[in-house]
Amino acid sequence: MVSKNRASFFAFIILLVLSSSASASMVLPLGLDRLHGNAKVVFLGECLSNSVEMDQQSGRVVTYTTFQVLETYKGNIGSSYTIKQIGGNLPGANLNVRMPGVPQFEVGKRYVVFLPPVSRLGFSSPVGLSQGMFTVKTDAAGAQVVSNGRDVGDLMENMAQSKIPSRVADKLRAMPDRSLPANSKARAEMNLDDLRSVLRGMQ
Repeated sequence: MVSKNRASFFAFIILLVLSSSASASMVLPLGLDRLHGNAKVVFLGECLSNSVEMDQQSGRVVTYTTFQVLETYKGNIGSSYTIKQIGGNLPGANLNVRMPGVPQFEVGKRYVVFLPPVSRLGFSSPVGLSQGMFTVKTDAAGAQVVSNGRDVGDLMENMAQSKIPSRVADKLRAMPDRSLPANSKARAEMNLDDLRSVLRGMQ
């Protein structure tokens, strides 16, 4: 027999999922058009802090992540932005709650983040969970590149060819078949300037 606490927890998770505008896209592969279309806010930001608390509104362990906003591609936000996600390691309480698929942000790293409208309980995980979190890094040539782990060709599959930056199109044509595992990392990365160009073209 399921305990009341366990049943209450599962009921809360169902409510959380249903209350999110991204619920229908949590497990579906999303292209950039869908990521952008389902997002209320899109920005490039640096993770400044992660704070884990017992949330008074939901009664659950949550993580507040605050970003310094470096560039905004959609929405109207200030120089910093904070999101609330379920789960986290609550200090001093020996309570570590991890929800499958909910992305974690590392302090000091930069990300391009696609966020849906905030739910009625105040939650806002990225659109499509990890799909809506592009990590920014510097490649061997010193250029800034981004990736959410998916093939760039798949991300742009539904976009008009005229909207795809020429450097991205040339790179994809030059790459061997995407089905080869050895190519997956290279095909999943794109120049940050090219992503900027795509996102600004969607405004």
